[in-house]
Amino acid sequence: MIADLCLVLLLDASGSVDSAEWTLQAKATADAISHPAIVDKITHGQHGRIAVTAMEWSGAALSILPWTPIASMGEARSVALVLATYQRRQSGATALGDALLAAAAAIKAAPDCVRHVVDVSSDGTSNAGTSPAQAVAALQAMDVQVN
Repeated sequence: MIADLCLVLLLDASGSVDSAEWTLQAKATADAISHPAIVDKITHGQHGRIAVTAMEWSGAALSILPWTPIASMGEARSVALVLATYQRRQSGATALGDALLAAAAAIKAAPDCVRHVVDVSSDGTSNAGTSPAQAVAALQAMDVQVN
């Protein structure tokens, strides 16, 4: 089956994000993905579904959620529950470029999708790893939108 969108969610787990900010970030992402207006858009797209994966990132990108289809409110709520209850596993450097390259690798392993988007949540300046500009350029060369 083809999806209208493959969406990679990158949640900032770096040292600049305290536990309250982490909770806010995860809950806001969960609320957005399961909002009725968003689910309505998802289910009324050409193919009626998207695929989503999520990672926390700091010095490395760690999987929160493997590629998961959303084609109903129930599936959106299941994804939201994973995001809202996930306990981050790291807190360190801000390696945004490396996180973006991890997103590129995830997209290469994604199901068939019409569009590919990476949504980055971050509150700091990259201070380790690959240059974010180089990583964004690599994603754009793959026809991936980076938000």
